[in-house]
Amino acid sequence: MAQIRWEPNVVGADEEDLRLCGEALLDDAKALAPDLSGEMKASGFVRVEGDSVRIGFGTEYAVKQHYRTDFEHPQGGGALFLKKAVDEFGPVVEQILAEQLRRRLGG
Repeated sequence: MAQIRWEPNVVGADEEDLRLCGEALLDDAKALAPDLSGEMKASGFVRVEGDSVRIGFGTEYAVKQHYRTDFEHPQGGGALFLKKAVDEFGPVVEQILAEQLRRRLGG
């Protein structure tokens, strides 16, 4: 299993807000991940843990696929797909979340 934790720098998000953010980040990770059979992408999960979200893939080989930078992926995708999703798209998802919370609170 490969997984990563994302903790937005936003106050006031509830569990549903965080779950939706996690699903968006998981979608980004799936787009970046290599996968020949579809099994790894189908094993994706989102778990809300307090003020953070854990996203990942549940297959046995997901860790190797994530960390092995020497693997070749002729059908696309590459290593560090979870980290890249959080690093590249996490700030965007955080901004969207903050805007939704401002609207909800009337600000």
